[in-house]
Amino acid sequence: MPRFSKLKKRIEALFSPDINLEVRCTVYRKRTQYGPLKLPRLWITLNGEIIFDFIKDFADLITRDPYFSWKYKGTDIDICHLDIMFINDLIQEYIETPADILFDHVFPYDYYGLTDILKAADRRIGKNRLLVLKDKTQSEAAKKIIEVRLGIPPIIVDEESLKAGKNDDE
Repeated sequence: MPRFSKLKKRIEALFSPDINLEVRCTVYRKRTQYGPLKLPRLWITLNGEIIFDFIKDFADLITRDPYFSWKYKGTDIDICHLDIMFINDLIQEYIETPADILFDHVFPYDYYGLTDILKAADRRIGKNRLLVLKDKTQSEAAKKIIEVRLGIPPIIVDEESLKAGKNDDE
């Protein structure tokens, strides 16, 4: 498996030049009374705003056991550097997928919705397919990227108008 810095360069080279998107990865190491603890983190920023954050975005799936080990809820599966290795493998698979089948390709080990984010950023995906992706994806991060790429201004909701029952047509 290549070092993440090499994967980072390769995946970011596929991103559309009209977006400011960055992929970052680290492993936090902590000594505990039960031994060393490694917690992986992979996050993606769009114009400096974190739009995807593995582990934080998936906190509802994670629990801590009495031995200070982090596990997926309801399982004995530890969250460890293996998760980042799986994500690295997923990014590698994405990079190696031919452009002509990329849009419709299903990545079976994408448990975190990462490939929709990569597709939204990928310069090889055209505007028509971005619109299709925007309609079918569940990923808010992917939708934000698509809006930036297509020049769609973000929808700003005025909370006072919502409370008063007003709409834009009034």
